[in-house]
Amino acid sequence: MLTSRSIIFALLIFIAGANACPQCPLTVEWAGGFMKRENILPGPVAHTTLCLYIDIKNSVSPGVECVYETATGKLTKKLGHCPATVPVKANC
Repeated sequence: MLTSRSIIFALLIFIAGANACPQCPLTVEWAGGFMKRENILPGPVAHTTLCLYIDIKNSVSPGVECVYETATGKLTKKLGHCPATVPVKANC
């Protein structure tokens, strides 16, 4: 019985994570200015979310990508301009 409870618990955690989505900030500070959120996409690896930002003043400059774990909102790579964590909405 303990094994079936563990399986059900793990399944519920998986389902909760599958419906979660990080709430990417509208702007991030970068190089003395701000970059505006352009899009939110599925991340490059499973269970991640990509927040894409563009320079507000200079649309020709390259965009900035912040990749977060979908279930926890934790940044997957240490980047100076991306917040280390973002809030996660339970049902999107």
